[in-house]
Amino acid sequence: RTLSARHCLSGSPRLSACCDFEDDLMFRIMMENPEYIDYAEWYLPTPPPLPGQDNSRMGIVRNLNMPQQNMQNSENVVDALGRRINWLHTLNISLQLSQAYISDNWYQGGSDYLAFFGNFLWDVNLNEFLHPKLIYQSTLNYKLAINSTSQDKYHKYAISQELFQYNTKFGYKARHNWYYSVTAQFKTQFLNSYGQDSKVRKASFLSPATLNVGAGMTYNLEKKQKRLKLSISIAPISYNLKICTDDLVDHAQFNMLPGQRTVNEYGSNTEINFYWAFRNNISYSTRLFLFTDYSHFNGDWENTLNFQWTKLFSTQIYAYLRYDSAADVNLAPKWKKWMLKEILSVGLSYNFSTKTK
Repeated sequence: RTLSARHCLSGSPRLSACCDFEDDLMFRIMMENPEYIDYAEWYLPTPPPLPGQDNSRMGIVRNLNMPQQNMQNSENVVDALGRRINWLHTLNISLQLSQAYISDNWYQGGSDYLAFFGNFLWDVNLNEFLHPKLIYQSTLNYKLAINSTSQDKYHKYAISQELFQYNTKFGYKARHNWYYSVTAQFKTQFLNSYGQDSKVRKASFLSPATLNVGAGMTYNLEKKQKRLKLSISIAPISYNLKICTDDLVDHAQFNMLPGQRTVNEYGSNTEINFYWAFRNNISYSTRLFLFTDYSHFNGDWENTLNFQWTKLFSTQIYAYLRYDSAADVNLAPKWKKWMLKEILSVGLSYNFSTKTK
């Protein structure tokens, strides 16, 4: 039939008659047996009118059907100078101050005080869009809280919190969201701290300090727009180094012998990091770290609820829960092996990030 139709167009009288016969036969069958018709032109809806063709230069470019790169979930790839952005930085600096003056004859009593709380966080990540098989994260965090103690016999100021902590993680993709990984953590403090109305030093630089290195697997999950992030690192092989270099600090509170500078421990650890921005200006982050050498067990659970009211003003609730199976229960019979620290702060906060929203 195709051959006959092609020759009909060439003007051959014999083939033209053949085409007319076929058309008459098809028309007769259609009229006498309409149930055989699956598709007919008169059943089709009226086609919409085609838009006018854009013959401009941009219109021609848009109609080239060029492949598009999916950048919805990607980070920035190049900067303003065209250089590749391999490292993504996040910086947070917060500073809160509070002060109170109470006269000697105030009917409710009380004492003057001045409180200071500062937080510095610097987080660096490898651009996963440019390096999809690798993960690398480096986080430096320093917290310091000082308050005046006018009624203390020996000290005008007391350190209610100080923490210098560095975390790093490196991983190579195994399958889906799982990575072969190595994690490391180091934490200590810089200033000397004392108990209330006491000259006994409780902590100082590298007293205590801990270094933990683990090897295992990491599960990494990040939802769209980065409003929810979850990272779980499991290290069946872990090394933990406890350090106490100050002889004026009681080594027993860290489960160390007097004069013992370092303790080597081998075991396993687990670290869970979770971040959830459930509102544009409200976010919750938590970190759980567990370590055991199969004779002792300790865990740290940090929780931060942040309210970013404006670009430079925020409120933060910080809660730190710690458990140490080797802790001396006689020091705190009520809490026993549990320890808790909570801080509510209001003040200035500045955030800077090279990551896309």
